[in-house]
Amino acid sequence: TLVPGHGGTFRYILAAFGRLPAFLYGWANWLVIQAGALGVVALVLVDNLEVLLFGEHRLSPDAKVAIAVGTMLLFTGTNVIGLRVGKRVQNLLTVLKVLAVFFLVGLAWCSTAVAEVPTAPSGRSLPSMLAQAMLPVLFAIGGWQQGSFLAGAAKRPQPTGACSP
Repeated sequence: TLVPGHGGTFRYILAAFGRLPAFLYGWANWLVIQAGALGVVALVLVDNLEVLLFGEHRLSPDAKVAIAVGTMLLFTGTNVIGLRVGKRVQNLLTVLKVLAVFFLVGLAWCSTAVAEVPTAPSGRSLPSMLAQAMLPVLFAIGGWQQGSFLAGAAKRPQPTGACSP
């Protein structure tokens, strides 16, 4: 409510630090931050599809990148066609994800197998292993800042919750 209008993080940086930092952030967000995140998510999709279809990793890195680019173009195309098509695709994928989670929970519930805990060191340093473990955590909680892009569309915004005066 203190910085009204559309633009999310860009508007906040503009109000706090001025035009140049906001301009640089805008371009960095477009060319690096969002594009990089989309690329990583597409590659994770390809890795998971590869294991699902083949049971192991068979594709070359170049093939994985090509398939990832293809999936990004496919999903971009569904949104370019129209909001209704994009909505249907998103709803279908959401239903499939929820069903997959229920399937995994059911599988875990019915399973009697005990996971083996590795006892031998992997040869990597502790900071390296912690950094690798943090990547999925950061992606899982990394969408919090995206809500600011919708702030300008709020009708009659009012502060609520713990941050209210």
